[in-house]
Amino acid sequence: MKCAMRDNTIRVASNDARPIGTIESVKVLHDAGFESIDLGFGSVGNDDYILAGDDWERKVDELGNEAAKYGMDFCQLHLPFKNGSEAMDPAFKKPGYKERFDLAMERAILAGAKLGVPWAVAHSLNPWDKTGGDPDIAYQLNREYFDKYVELGIRNGVGFAFENLNQGVPGKGKIRYCGHYQELLDLVDGYNDPMVGICWDFGHANIVGYDQCTALRKIGKRLKCVHIDDNFGITDNHLLPFAGMVDWHKIFPVLAEIGYEGECNFEVDGHFKRIPRELQMQELQYAASVCRYLIKLVENAKVNE
Repeated sequence: MKCAMRDNTIRVASNDARPIGTIESVKVLHDAGFESIDLGFGSVGNDDYILAGDDWERKVDELGNEAAKYGMDFCQLHLPFKNGSEAMDPAFKKPGYKERFDLAMERAILAGAKLGVPWAVAHSLNPWDKTGGDPDIAYQLNREYFDKYVELGIRNGVGFAFENLNQGVPGKGKIRYCGHYQELLDLVDGYNDPMVGICWDFGHANIVGYDQCTALRKIGKRLKCVHIDDNFGITDNHLLPFAGMVDWHKIFPVLAEIGYEGECNFEVDGHFKRIPRELQMQELQYAASVCRYLIKLVENAKVNE
């Protein structure tokens, strides 16, 4: 199991407005002690979005060359996602955003194929204006939307991993579709394909509040990749492990029990955006140490099986 980190973790700092882009982040993460990278292709609206423009393939090739130079690989990527439906997401009211978004979905998968990324992580659709919270309707809408992208991914060697979600809808008192692991299982099992699995976000599950050990045991070999982050059960803070209330010593050994074969991947940009640029490298090195500690929990659990 390798130590992995999202590329946009140090995109911003509390005292530096200049964003560190995807290609530039490779050396930084390598020097801090990480071995693999999770590509955050979700920020479609950023001015320096790597998949925008006619030269996107050149930039992807440059990214691949940079990673190869440092012996890094890419363990997963995060696809663009919608906040609710297009009618509910304010970003889709901007001229040209829908076209940019749709193009980014396709390019993210093709970029993943070029870079040898095994899993593309997707947020399920949550169009409350169309479903009213009915999971059966949500399932059908998700299949109608994602089927063509899943097929494109599989055809190009990139698997799909649907992520467990968390946030409630104001005034509704319900979590989003695929916030409960049973809905996630239903969506994934509906494809009946080994290249469609699950990405488990420990922070999201902590907010929803169910027992993560039970959920992971039911998910079993469907688990293909992870988002490791911490919080206090209220807000999706994306903190480093042990900075919140997730019980890592209890939960993480279950990964050994279910035969998880992916990487130990951190999604902790919420932690780093509050830190001055001059201190971020020290904090990244500490984060790599935390990552190695978690890996040890899994390795020790395997020995004791």
